[in-house]
Amino acid sequence: MAHTSIDVQVFAQHVFFDGNGQVDAAKLSSCVAKYPQKLLGWFSFRANSPLRPSLRELAVHSQIEKLHMFCGGGDANGGGDEGETRPVLFAMLTTSCAKNASTHSFDYRFVRRHSSQAPLQSVDLSITNLKQDSQAEYGAFTASSSQPQSVAKHLHHFTQDMTSTPGLQALAAYSEELQQHIEKLVAQVTEAQVQETEERVELEVLREQYAHLSAHPQTHTHTQT
Repeated sequence: MAHTSIDVQVFAQHVFFDGNGQVDAAKLSSCVAKYPQKLLGWFSFRANSPLRPSLRELAVHSQIEKLHMFCGGGDANGGGDEGETRPVLFAMLTTSCAKNASTHSFDYRFVRRHSSQAPLQSVDLSITNLKQDSQAEYGAFTASSSQPQSVAKHLHHFTQDMTSTPGLQALAAYSEELQQHIEKLVAQVTEAQVQETEERVELEVLREQYAHLSAHPQTHTHTQT
């Protein structure tokens, strides 16, 4: 288990990318060198979006993994030793709110590769709130990001060229498996709602029966001869 604090630096797009939309390694290295912290990776923020990488983000992540600071180039300021290849963290961030704007949520997911040929895998995070709070469950809050196994098995194909037939087939299989997983969840939620409704009806009948018995108590008379 690793313990760390993360300092987030936000760069303008003209610093991150060149005119062709490719990661500009020279400009990025120059900006990173101004900060003493060890570079862990990069993030993408998209409001009201699912926490899964887009094809564009997969392409950008692949380019970042090949940067000198991550692929055996040592510092600047990637940290690490000369010749050491380090995994690149990719954080997906998003926000959402309730229809009446009463509740705002900030969601995140971190992914990385465990080896150069491995698919992107979720990184489990354990977060302990530093502030004392009256709600014990919030003070001991832990969060983890995970991917259903039935869906995750398709991710290793995303190392392929997404413009080729195998890459497109892998994307279609991933989409179909994800849709099936969502449909299963919807069916489970629907079944739970139906069961809850039936139980509420039964409870209401019992309440009416109890109220009737309370209002009209039965009396028993005994006669002896």
